[in-house]
Amino acid sequence: MEVAQIDGLKVDIAYRRTERRDPIGDGGRSAIDTGATRDDENISVHDAHIASRSDPCKLCIMHGQNDPLALALLDLARFISDTRRDRYLIAEAGLDLDPAFLPLLVRLGTYGPAGVVELADELGRDHSSMSRQVAKLEAVGLAERARAASDARLRIAKITQSGQAAVAALAAARKRALDQAIGNWTAADRETLGRLLGRFTSALQALTDRSRQDLSSDDEAGSG
Repeated sequence: MEVAQIDGLKVDIAYRRTERRDPIGDGGRSAIDTGATRDDENISVHDAHIASRSDPCKLCIMHGQNDPLALALLDLARFISDTRRDRYLIAEAGLDLDPAFLPLLVRLGTYGPAGVVELADELGRDHSSMSRQVAKLEAVGLAERARAASDARLRIAKITQSGQAAVAALAAARKRALDQAIGNWTAADRETLGRLLGRFTSALQALTDRSRQDLSSDDEAGSG
């Protein structure tokens, strides 16, 4: 065990090797357990950073305060953006699919048809790249393009029957991974997590919508 000192705080750092199967498919990786003690009271290394005002962690740099929710969200975003997670889900679902097309396929299968401009904005792609992705999904029979019912001039992308079957297989694989990750949670804890996440994402979506409206109003005022 290695012991470091941060302004009089004793920080114990223990290393271990994890070899368990990981839902994101990283094959096992090194992990670091950290703990700090002062007067026999356990505190986290992050708290040691705050107390010492030295060697700040990523949370300190971004927020300058102890905010577990912010750190949890950073870790969640990092997990979601990890391409190994997509490869794992595709393999578990038994699909032969380029991971780059997974977000588009799931978007169409979950939320329904949309135009290329809307899809590009939602998924953070430029319009030409999104158009190529739609074309490639169309080429393998997972998506198709059609005229919008509301405006015949507008072409939209929509999921095919084969595409919907692929989305269902991915959903089943995702559920198996979740069951593996939180299978020991109580039903009440799982229900609470789902309810609070839904409430949280709704609040974020409302904030995003208001920001878009403000930007649109500013653009209109500037052009006037």
